[in-house]
Amino acid sequence: MTNTHGKTTNNQSKNFTYTLLFIAAAVGIVFSAVLIFDRDKKSHMEHLEKQLSAVSSLKVNELVQWRKERLADGTVFFGNKDFMGLVSRYFESPEDEEALERLLVWMYNVRSAYGYERVYLVDAVGEKIIVEPAEGGLDREHLKADILSMLPKGEPAFLDFHICENTRHPRLAVVVPLTREGEKDAFGALVLKIDPEQYLYPMIKRWPTPSRTAETLLVRREGDEVVFLNSLRFNNDAALKLRLPVSKTKLPAAMAVLGKKGNARGEDYRGENVLADVRAVPDSPWRIVAKMDESEAFEPIAEMRTLTAAMAACLIAAVGAALLLSSRKQKMKILWERAEAAVAVAESEAKYRLLADNTLDVIWKTDLDLKFVYVNPASAVVLGYAPEELIGSGLGNHCSEEEFARIRSVIESEIALGGESKGIVFETDMLRKDGIAVPVETHGKFLFDDKGAPFAVQGTTRDISERKKADFALRRSESRMRSVLRAAPVGIGLVKDRMMMEVNEAMSVMTGYSREELSGQAARMLYPADEDYDCVGREKYRQIAEKGHGTVETRWKRKDGEIIHIILSSTLIEGDDFEAGTMTFTAMDVSHMKEYEEKISHLNRVLLAIRDVNQLIVRERDPEALARRTCELMVGSSGYTGAIIVLCGEDGSPEFYAQEGIGDAFGPLEEELKNGKMPACCEAAAGGSGVHVVMDREKECEGCSLAEGCSQSAAMSVRLEHAGVNYGYVSVSLENVGGAPDEDEVSLFEEMAGDVAFALHNIKTEKDMRRTEKERDEIHQQLLAAQKMEAVGRLAGGIAHDFNNMLTVINSYAGMVLEALPGESEQRGDVAEILTAGRRAAELTRQLLAFSRRQVMKMEIVDLNRVVKDMEPMLKRLIGEDILLATHPDPELGRIKADAGQLEQVVMNLAVNARDAMPKGGRLTIETYNAELDEEYAARHAEVSPGSYVMLSVTDTGCGMSQETMERIFEPFFTTKEMGKGTGLGLSMVFGIVKQSGGHVWVYSEQGKGTTFKVYFARDFSGAQVAEPEKDEPEDAGATGGATILVVEDEAGVLFLAKRALESVGYKAIATSSCENAIEIFKTEGERINLLLTDVVMPDMGGRELAGILTRMNPALKVLYMSGYTENSIVHNGELDEGVNFLSKPFLISELIKKTRKALGS
Repeated sequence: MTNTHGKTTNNQSKNFTYTLLFIAAAVGIVFSAVLIFDRDKKSHMEHLEKQLSAVSSLKVNELVQWRKERLADGTVFFGNKDFMGLVSRYFESPEDEEALERLLVWMYNVRSAYGYERVYLVDAVGEKIIVEPAEGGLDREHLKADILSMLPKGEPAFLDFHICENTRHPRLAVVVPLTREGEKDAFGALVLKIDPEQYLYPMIKRWPTPSRTAETLLVRREGDEVVFLNSLRFNNDAALKLRLPVSKTKLPAAMAVLGKKGNARGEDYRGENVLADVRAVPDSPWRIVAKMDESEAFEPIAEMRTLTAAMAACLIAAVGAALLLSSRKQKMKILWERAEAAVAVAESEAKYRLLADNTLDVIWKTDLDLKFVYVNPASAVVLGYAPEELIGSGLGNHCSEEEFARIRSVIESEIALGGESKGIVFETDMLRKDGIAVPVETHGKFLFDDKGAPFAVQGTTRDISERKKADFALRRSESRMRSVLRAAPVGIGLVKDRMMMEVNEAMSVMTGYSREELSGQAARMLYPADEDYDCVGREKYRQIAEKGHGTVETRWKRKDGEIIHIILSSTLIEGDDFEAGTMTFTAMDVSHMKEYEEKISHLNRVLLAIRDVNQLIVRERDPEALARRTCELMVGSSGYTGAIIVLCGEDGSPEFYAQEGIGDAFGPLEEELKNGKMPACCEAAAGGSGVHVVMDREKECEGCSLAEGCSQSAAMSVRLEHAGVNYGYVSVSLENVGGAPDEDEVSLFEEMAGDVAFALHNIKTEKDMRRTEKERDEIHQQLLAAQKMEAVGRLAGGIAHDFNNMLTVINSYAGMVLEALPGESEQRGDVAEILTAGRRAAELTRQLLAFSRRQVMKMEIVDLNRVVKDMEPMLKRLIGEDILLATHPDPELGRIKADAGQLEQVVMNLAVNARDAMPKGGRLTIETYNAELDEEYAARHAEVSPGSYVMLSVTDTGCGMSQETMERIFEPFFTTKEMGKGTGLGLSMVFGIVKQSGGHVWVYSEQGKGTTFKVYFARDFSGAQVAEPEKDEPEDAGATGGATILVVEDEAGVLFLAKRALESVGYKAIATSSCENAIEIFKTEGERINLLLTDVVMPDMGGRELAGILTRMNPALKVLYMSGYTENSIVHNGELDEGVNFLSKPFLISELIKKTRKALGS
């Protein structure tokens, strides 16, 4: 009894130990699971907060940049004197159609170039309004009430979100006050109306990663309400219509307008719990709210919780199963010891009948035929038979035939052994009296007589039903535990001294080794390096020594060489069934979690790169610097391992390239780019749409030098395209991601490329605007210069007209006096000097008329090559021996329509100007060739139309000119020569002749290097023959007659001179200074008047009109016009009307007589 009690006490102690061990292991597993879950939850929350912060910061930066660009659009017109002057001119004179047309062109260009919905011009009281486009009606009340209230601000400003009266949709506007020079108050405003649906709303809605509930809100405060300014993901009609009270402090939008900044949690406009990040938009009443539903945000946390709980439960079940198995084996051992002790006691005390009668085992004795001769009372309990019912019956009556035959065979075999028999032991099923089979275990011994012959068998039979049930329960428990171990998603096993004793199937799947290959092997085989193996040993055994269990994170190397990340937990097993130092372990593959963490980390780095690039876009205005810094930011943030940006021209060829992280491989690539060859990935992106992902480098990048510097497993390339214009390409190489980049990666890359393309578009637009402004200023200066030259020309022409009348009288009378004086008279020299001075003055007025384009020109088809060739001998004499003359005529030169004599004057004046610029000698080059002037050239040069031209180029190697000199060289009387050397009219004549011929002249000069004059004449395609030079006809000095000539001239001196001169050669002259008098005279004398000599410009009636009246009265009347000014009714564009006789003032008497005779004979 004492021994049995001791064993029971010891068994209870062991059960308690197993229970404590199981509790400790379960607590350790649960604690580890909680730590892992808390770590992952904290990491996920930090990621969410960073993502929301990055998105809101990104949107704020984009809104700030957008507002700056819109205000910059308005600043272009604010203070623009030309534009404001034009607006003021129209408001003062609304009937000015030209001003209105120019304003509409300005407004159309602004609207179409910058994407505004409408452009208004409105005066300070809202009465005069211009709108472009005109369709859609006017918001007259809105213009008066809202826009005009902003004029006192005195600078371009935003008119915030409002409902448009016409469309009933939200609109914004940029209002630019218009002021007159010297005035502070605005006389009107330029209004640039913006449709936020075109760009602003889509930009705000855009979320960098796919999401079911995430969205960005734009709000402002109005009194005690939060007003939502954009359409929402779950409320498309919310803009300016959804208003919520500021008092709803849980509303993130209310937090934003109350001044909160950063991360927040609350309830959104739907009442849903959300995570948010709120920020203010600088320099505006706007607030940004970037938010996401908690239900979506916390989904990964719920998944992690479920996964962690399942793994912890599996680990606890595995440990419990192992401990239960150990406990069962210990119990069976105790039961077996008890049974043996009971048999020993029964044999040793068989003589004590009382004990035999009270034992639970059946004690029996049979003869050799196995008939019962003795059975104790226990048979009634075990078999249901009283002892007397069994005695005399054979064993075969109480078991099946098969079992009896088997038992009989065992006994016979033992009898054959004789004295060497050790007894019999067997298990069988005996039939109870009620027919139920009872499992029993029988132990028997042979009884021998004095002769050593067996005569009986005695023994015990024990009901082992409970033991069978226990064995069955144990087997079922072991089977269940094996099922659990097989189904467990984690590796489980036993290890001693770091030698694996047993592992489950999951361990085999995880490592790639079979269970047989792992069992009995050292754990070192699973570690990729000694460092990992030693680190796990130190840390795990330190934890086990402190807490009885340990958990570490390490790396294993699978059979196929793949490295996987493992969380390894071990628990020391205490108990007699296991050797000291035996431990259970669980191994969980967390490689996918590592990959997820690395992916999140990588995407965070990419988001940081996008943020940095967007900050760069705001301030960088140099496309090349933008490309370089973008590459540096993409690689420097560790988002990508290499990056290259290629900027292309309009023809698609590379013009600039920048790289980061490519290394030595960029050298060969640079040579290819210089030769116009693109990397294969860029060419693929050019031919497709969206992002091109390179996975098979051997196939796609064969022969590409860029691939040598990008050995990672994947790359992406995309066009830098915005508004249908491709500005180049960007390609990046990725970290060794082990597969194709996912949708988030591609989406972020494409968005960053889109931002860079948008920046390049803005830079180009600004550059084009600056170039347009410069060209406009240049054309404006050219126009001012042309207007100045035109004004000077009109002044010079008017002066020349009056001079010509006086010079006609002076020169003619001087000639008459000179002819009347005797040859020996001393006064002839004095008169000759007067005549010489008069002729010089006449030449001077001719030059002034040439400059003012008032000469009469004989327009005909001219070969410019022939003109230059015929002038070569004269030009060589003119420029002297120190200057080399070189001519280069174009053999295919086209024809022009001009006055050949005036062309010679142009060539000669340009040659003289070149000669004077080369006092020490040099080279004069005259070239001719055909030229095509395109729209771009015409846009840069006022008064030039695109088309085909013939060009005359005159180049010298002289001293050149400064910019200030070039701006004045065509002004009359302007000269840089010494006093008395040159009149300053040579180049003025060139200018006037060229302009009157329908051409234009440009000068190019650089001080110390020389000057080139380029003269362009419109090319003639009529096919007419080149005119031949006219031969001088001999003058018939004696041809006079009795013709009657009516002379009409308002200048008395010229009138008297003409009458006297005509009468001196035999004509009868009738003189009058009035056209009306001339008509009256002609009415009475018309039949005998043969010729009308009339001034073209008369005070009461034009000479052409007078001639018309008189020729209708007498169709045979001949007419000779005279004038010192060609801007009249008989000369158009400097060319005399066909069939008109003309005498140019000033004239000599001989010229008058010659022209008179010619007119009479015509």
